[in-house]
Parts: sequence; structure tokens; C-alpha cells
Amino acid sequence: MTVLQNSQSRRTDTKYLHIAVGAFGLVLVMVLMSSTTVDLNSTDLAAWFGFLAILAMTLWAVWRARGRRENIWVEPSSLFMLFYFFRYGIGCLTINYWDQIPFNTPGLDKAMLVSKHNLVYGSFLTVVGGLGLLAGTLIPALPTRSILPAIRWQISWPRFWQHSLIFLPVTIVLLLMVSLRPHLIPLSVRYIVLLIAEVGGIVACVGIIRYLDSGSSMQRKWLLLSLTFIFLSALIGVPVGMRGNVLKPFFLLFIAYTALRGRLPKKALLLLLPLVVFIVFPWLTLVKEARFSPNPVSRVEYATQELGQMSTRDKLELASWTFVGRFMAGPSLISRFSNFYPQVIPYAGWKPLRISLEMNLPRLLFPSKGNPGALLNEYSRRVGIIGERDYVTSAVFDAISGYYIMFGPISLFLFCVLQGYLFRVLYDWLVVRSFWVFGVVIYLYFFWSSPDFSAIFVQVPSLIRYLMISIPICYFLSRSNAGGVSGHPSTPNIT
Repeated sequence: MTVLQNSQSRRTDTKYLHIAVGAFGLVLVMVLMSSTTVDLNSTDLAAWFGFLAILAMTLWAVWRARGRRENIWVEPSSLFMLFYFFRYGIGCLTINYWDQIPFNTPGLDKAMLVSKHNLVYGSFLTVVGGLGLLAGTLIPALPTRSILPAIRWQISWPRFWQHSLIFLPVTIVLLLMVSLRPHLIPLSVRYIVLLIAEVGGIVACVGIIRYLDSGSSMQRKWLLLSLTFIFLSALIGVPVGMRGNVLKPFFLLFIAYTALRGRLPKKALLLLLPLVVFIVFPWLTLVKEARFSPNPVSRVEYATQELGQMSTRDKLELASWTFVGRFMAGPSLISRFSNFYPQVIPYAGWKPLRISLEMNLPRLLFPSKGNPGALLNEYSRRVGIIGERDYVTSAVFDAISGYYIMFGPISLFLFCVLQGYLFRVLYDWLVVRSFWVFGVVIYLYFFWSSPDFSAIFVQVPSLIRYLMISIPICYFLSRSNAGGVSGHPSTPNIT
């Protein structure tokens, strides 16, 4: 690298520090001014305080990662804060200004209005959670190095290709059975079967990285195999209208690109985002709501017909109801929970932790265990997030809400520190010290598998099962019996 390139790189890195310092300074000025000129109970002030504080933390984390020449979409501090800013930082403004957007979304409008009522305290708690996550990702993972040895083995890529030609079709069959014919699989082993099937996503993502890294004729075959797996996996989720099941396979492309290139695929996002917002999300929502017909084909036909009759505004309103409400209004839940805890309902103590741990007990060993998910939903039902007769299982209880209702802001901060430290340990173990191409995919696949931001006491048991399944499968698919490529553990050059 030339002196000029070094100078330009330093200027680019310093840019993030300057913006972060400026955002911190603006937050400080707003707080100082609020004592004399602005009502401390102003939701506008609270929303901008939460937005700017989380923005400042995010920019500082990005500046730090770039200064250390690390991939901002892999390094845990920047990765976590970029996710947190999108979900919670922008969410502060989304909640505060939603009533000024001329959309007709009755259910979402009511939820936003109720959340805005306690946004002052909700924004503060959101910032506390962000500080805890950032602090946790900055704790060195050195004490765990003697406990978690590096994962490396001699790899034979031709052997991996041959085994993947068999393994990926098997995972498609398993996904079909779990999604469309679950009664064919005993309940006690259904989750394990689903985990095995999801390892197919890891294998496909490795194939995409190999193609992006070299583009040779052999790697083009990998790309074709991986894309076939992605499209078939997405099609499986269409009949039931599960948006996550349809879009999650395509997210493998995002993981592979950002892991190898260290930047967003901007052109692809600009081209695909309107398609997702105006077509995919509204259409899948209509498919999911067409429960009057047990026939998947009839539901798809109904959704297609209804979508064709909708205006662009109707499509945007439907997309905002499903996408914005779930992924860009993170403080909504903590604002509503903190409006009741502890003023109306006493803190729950360790009970949510116990329920969450029970949720992760294997049904194979505990066939008589109840439905812990329904018990957790009771917390959301008490504060009016779900109705008395609603039996939803997701998007109603995120990590910072679960941490807060235990003992308040103290438990919120401490458990966020632990969650941030967990991903620092995973990064050090899987990405830095283990074989890079498998380690980075396993690490990122697990991180992005929880877009609703699950609590650490839900993630850890899931993580243990996930690692116990994914690492041995990758090992047996790719291990060379007669020596092969071991590669430098932390380099993205895998050819």
C-alpha cells in the first residue's frame, strides 16, 4: 500500500470518529439545553437523544473496527451496533413520528401511539442496553482461549463438493417435512431435524464465498448449487406465508458478500429493496392471512389476485405494517413494558430466566415439559401487547425487555454486557482462531438467525445445540483423509 493510499485510508477512518464525536457533542448540548429550554418529558427530545446516542456509539464502533483493519460486518462491536442502530436507534424516531406519516395501518398506529406515551423512559433504557452491548463486545476474550481450542482440520474441497451434492438435497427434503408435513417427524426430535436441515444454509454460504473469492469454473458450480438450495428453501416457506422462512435463505447472499468484501452490496440492495417492499412483503402477508383455505395453492392464488388489485400506497401500508413494525421500531416493546414495571406490576425477578431455560430443554429427554413460550407470552399479555386470545410465538418479547422486567435498568445493562461478551468470545474463537471460511459463516449465521434480538438465556442453549450439530457436519463433509488445505485461520483468501 502506498503512502497516498495510507493517508486516504486514515482520513476515511478518522471521518467516523469525527462524526461520532459530533453526535456525542450534539447529545450533550441537547441534554444541557433541556434543563432550561426544553421540557424533559418531551418525546421529541427523548427520540432524538436515543437516536443520536446510539448513532454515536455505532460510528465509534465502526471507526474502531476500521482503525484496526477489521471487517465492520464481522467484528462484534461494529456488527452489533450496526444492527442495534437499525432496529433501536432508528426505531426511536419511527415511534415518535409515526403519527405524522399519512398511512392507514390501524393495528400498527395504535401500537406506536401506546409506545410513544412512555418513549422518554423507553429511549433511556434503549441507550442503556446499547451501552451494555458495546461494553460487552469490548471485553477481551483471552480468558476463554484455554477452554475453547481453535477448530481446524485438513480440508479437501473436492470431497466437500461431492458430499454437498448429497447433503443439500437431503436438507431440502428435511425442510419440506418440517414445514409442510411436521406430523411425519416425532415431536421429540423435530427441533434436531430442523437444526440439521439448517446446516444446509451454512454449506450453501460457504459455496457462495468460494465463488466470490475466485470465480473459477469449479466455483461457478458451487454458486449454481448454492443458489438452487436458496431458491428451493425459499419456496418451501411460500405456502404458509412465513416471511422469515422465505427471505432467510436469500440472506445467505448478504452474509457471504459482507463477510468477504466487508461492505454492503449497495447496487443489489437498491435494485431489490423496492421489490421486497412493494411486492414480496405485501404478497407474503396476504398469503399468511388467507387462512380460510387449507389449500396452499388457493392461498397463493388469492394473495396474487388481491395484490394485483392494490394500489402502490396500499402495498406500502401493508409492507410498513409487517416490516417497520417488527424490525424498525425496537424501542416499542421496552417502552410498553417499562410503563407497567415496576409502577403497576412488580419486577419478575429470575422467573423469565427459569422459563427461558425450560424452553430450551430437549423434548427428547423431557417429553412431558409444558409450553414455556406460552408462559413468556403472559408477560406481553399483561401489558397489552397481545390480546387475551392471541397465541403468537414471536416478536413480542425481545432481549432488552426480558432483561428489564427482571430487576430494572441494572439487570438490563448487566445482561446486555454478557450478551455482547458472548459474541466477542464467538468471534475470537470461530473467526480469529479457527479456520476462517467455516468459522465466519457459522458465527454470522447464528448472529443473524435472531432478527428479533433474543435474550442470552435463550441464545446460549440454542447456540450449544447449533454448534454441536453444525461443526461436526462441516467436519465430516470436508475432512480430507489424505491431507489437504488447512489455510491460515484468519484470512479470507480460501483458495
